[in-house]
Amino acid sequence: MSSPRALISHSVITGGTFIQHTHDNRRIQIQGGKSGFDRLQDAVAPAAFHNSGERFDPPKCHPNTRVAVMKKIMDWIQGQDSETRNALIMWLNGAAGAGKSAIAQSIAELCCAQECLLASFFFGRSDPNRNHARSLFPTIAYQMVLAIPQLREKLVAIIEFDPLIFTRGPSVQFLSLIVKPLRELLDSGFFNDPSSPRLVIIDGLDECLDRRSQCEILDIIVRGIQQDRLPLIFLIASRPEHEISTKFNSPRVTSILTRLVLDDSYLPDNDIELFLRDKCKEITETHAFKQYIPPSWPADDIIYDLVDKSSGQFIYASTVVKYVESSRHHPHHRLEVVLNLRPARRDLPFADLDALYTHILASVDEIEEVLDILTFLILEEIPSTTGDSFEKLFSLDPGDIQRLFCDLGSIVTGTATGDRMIHILHASLADFLLDQSRSQQFSIDVVSRRTDHLRKCFQLLINKPFTDRSMGLAWSSALNFIHDNLLNCSPSPELWRDFTRFSVVRIYGQALRIRNVQDYEKALIQEFNYLFLPRFFEFLRALRSGPAEALYTYHLRCFDEVLRGYLDAYYRIEPLAFLIALLDFSMTHQQHGHYMFIREFRLYKLDPALNEVDGRCLALLTDRISYKEYHQLIYDFLEDPVRSKHYALNVERYASAALRCLIYLCDHRSAPQSFPPQRKRNIRIRRNAPWTWFGRMGTHGALRKSEAWRRRENDHVYKHKREDLYFFPESQDMEDPHFIQRLWAQKYSLALEYLLHFLPRAGRSEELLKFCSRRTLAPRSREFRNKSKEVRRAMETYVTRMEASE
Repeated sequence: MSSPRALISHSVITGGTFIQHTHDNRRIQIQGGKSGFDRLQDAVAPAAFHNSGERFDPPKCHPNTRVAVMKKIMDWIQGQDSETRNALIMWLNGAAGAGKSAIAQSIAELCCAQECLLASFFFGRSDPNRNHARSLFPTIAYQMVLAIPQLREKLVAIIEFDPLIFTRGPSVQFLSLIVKPLRELLDSGFFNDPSSPRLVIIDGLDECLDRRSQCEILDIIVRGIQQDRLPLIFLIASRPEHEISTKFNSPRVTSILTRLVLDDSYLPDNDIELFLRDKCKEITETHAFKQYIPPSWPADDIIYDLVDKSSGQFIYASTVVKYVESSRHHPHHRLEVVLNLRPARRDLPFADLDALYTHILASVDEIEEVLDILTFLILEEIPSTTGDSFEKLFSLDPGDIQRLFCDLGSIVTGTATGDRMIHILHASLADFLLDQSRSQQFSIDVVSRRTDHLRKCFQLLINKPFTDRSMGLAWSSALNFIHDNLLNCSPSPELWRDFTRFSVVRIYGQALRIRNVQDYEKALIQEFNYLFLPRFFEFLRALRSGPAEALYTYHLRCFDEVLRGYLDAYYRIEPLAFLIALLDFSMTHQQHGHYMFIREFRLYKLDPALNEVDGRCLALLTDRISYKEYHQLIYDFLEDPVRSKHYALNVERYASAALRCLIYLCDHRSAPQSFPPQRKRNIRIRRNAPWTWFGRMGTHGALRKSEAWRRRENDHVYKHKREDLYFFPESQDMEDPHFIQRLWAQKYSLALEYLLHFLPRAGRSEELLKFCSRRTLAPRSREFRNKSKEVRRAMETYVTRMEASE
């Protein structure tokens, strides 16, 4: 009797079900009798199509938004952009929520209508059918057949030859399902037609959960283009995640790659504002409760606030709109919830946004270190810290910032290199992290972390020398952080000890020892003087009880010691002594623009060496806006005779300052002799009817009527307003003769103001007395008739006062 094996050795088995268990525990079931196309359909992820019914109402660009971005992409697709024509891959990247998927969707729909779209695949993190790479290439192959029907026979034959092709690795699938079917078409010249479908869109590559698969997909595509002469172009949209960025930065990719970064260069704020206004208008016109919406809703300032909060990313604006347009609620009430003007009920307005932030932060390994740095960034009023500065402030190893933030490129920028400013891309991230009910395990305790960061900053000032130029940016970050946060901190005992160890004298002593002061070192001294010192003393003064009182007294005594040393040097050099007198003028009249005017336009010439002395000492010739607080510190010292002693401004020093002004005012060479050309009509009026000229200027002078420096082309006699002084447009041509005349006039006006302040306070000076008795003001004084009269009266009063004192 034959064995069972022998009985079936020449038999053919048909039908039935074959089941294969693979090494990764996936169960592959093959139905007997299925065609190759049926098997392809089984391997496809229909939800990944751009027009899939499962992706109901997919995000796409709002009408008339992202116009420049869309044009850039379409020009690349159609080969009309000379800069990108040779690129076969375009990487569309940007921050989380920047609108990459909406742009990819809009491009897919547009190209589908134009019949140039070959295939698309939209990854989705939360969809198990499209959050992996297994179905990517079968899905692309299926769409290839729909776009180019003549591929069907070839593709079906390949699948029927190897029915288990869908169990192979991605590179094998790509070669068998895409490269081989297209090769014959390529050889036949099919793709020589510019209108042939050759665009493949892959959106959300970063949402493929396996990061190794992300890299493998890019490797396969690049190899297919470079080695297999694949006649396709790929639009790949993703966040700038570490693995993806690394692959695209590879030298072998750059020759076939073009990048499109969704940053501020494409003016997203304008698009977001248009989107919000159109959606709010739609709500007011179509909502079920539209009759209860206030007529002016929403106010412009609310729209602007929402745009600012969006930080150039559409996800915040779209989340707000989805929440507000709910048909079961009053839209204006829902918007008040968004603005924290009304408590939320059951559904929270930012649930989708919170899920996005939670997912991104969950990918970080050393989350505490990252949250520590994010807290520092949130508490900075103006982002000013580089990666290198963070590594020095936080005692990290070189390159640690790049390592810690390699998975956070979609919410933080500037971490790729150590010399770039780091800042958070989403203003709403701070709201998320500071709200424990939203961020849960990622929430941050601002109070304790602020104190910890202040300690780091003070320890840097205590332990790192000011003269160490490699620490310059870290010093700047520390000084700015202290200025922004000191008043809001709750000092710990450790921080109090840092206050005690800190020494003002030590900082200034190091500054004086610097040779050849560089610009950034001057900037550091300015930040110490103008930002740190006023805030430090304000903080101690507010806590003047117990140990704080003694600490305030100690640091004030140290500051006084420094000031006496500096003033001793300033008073020996007349131009520098004048700066001290000018500070008295500024504080008395609450005008703080004079130092900037002197520095920029040299009202009184200051030798470069003296400018350097000032730069490393009191730094009065600065371009900083926050003058008042620092000047107040020095002014308080000068006004307190107990503290200043013989360094106070006395009658002799006022007399010296008044003499300096008077010498300038009486110098008939103080104005340039070459005047801009005048119109013939103006010359005739001034010659024939001079008594009408000043009235004419008062009524018709374009400059007088203007707040923006508008003037008649050839007029050079100007009327002046106080608010016109000191400030000039950045684009002003410094060689313009009209501007030069204007500048000299302003210099003269300032000198008149200074003299009116100094002269009544001046003591006896023979030289000053001689000037007041015998000299006359320069011709330019006629442009300031009222002020010049005041000056002449002050000069006469001074002479009378001095004669009476003899």
